Amino acid sequence: MIIGIPKEIKEQEHRVALLPSGTYQLAKHHQVLVETGAGVDIGMSDQDYENAGAEIVPRHEDIFARADLVAKVKEPLPSEYPLLREGQVLFTYLHLAANRDLTQALLDSKVTGIAYESVEVNRRLPLLEPMSEIAGRMSVIVGGYYLAKHCGGKGVLLGGVPLLRGKYARSLRPDRYPGADERDFPVSGNHGGSRPRRGSQTTSRASGRHQCLERAPDQ
Repeated sequence: MIIGIPKEIKEQEHRVALLPSGTYQLAKHHQVLVETGAGVDIGMSDQDYENAGAEIVPRHEDIFARADLVAKVKEPLPSEYPLLREGQVLFTYLHLAANRDLTQALLDSKVTGIAYESVEVNRRLPLLEPMSEIAGRMSVIVGGYYLAKHCGGKGVLLGGVPLLRGKYARSLRPDRYPGADERDFPVSGNHGGSRPRRGSQTTSRASGRHQCLERAPDQ
């Protein structure tokens, strides 16, 4: 089998679907194609992948054209829809419930799509759980960051300030404290009036302050 690892092109997506260590194992029995620069954002050079047995491919389109199985991190973007074809397997996070256009594009291409988040083993979701745990931990860190004054927050320290208790303590509930922050990780649909936001446009303000990221672990 020819396995293709393209570089992610979604804005602020820095992850890569396969590490050199995994490449080494797969290359024992399969041909592995890795796009130039696919792992550079996580500190993995083309040479690292080449040493592990991969062939480095310079063009994004050629990965899709040659690969029997394309392994990605995030769903294909519209520019990638025409690259999918019948008989090919796409292995990635898809989250189709909130993306009708992508769902239709997959159907039209007749590609076989396997969503990481739907892979179930012994009634568990082993490919989704780690990302959910990372997002949950990050929500507190990012929430605290956006409570800072320079981010438009109220300058509130999560957990409170030592020696300030009782009547001086502030509630962070939006209904009691306008401007309070609410984390929404990740957004697959709509929550509290939130909408998915990308890039540096990560916050919106309604009754309170929402951060609505489609994904958090890539940060």
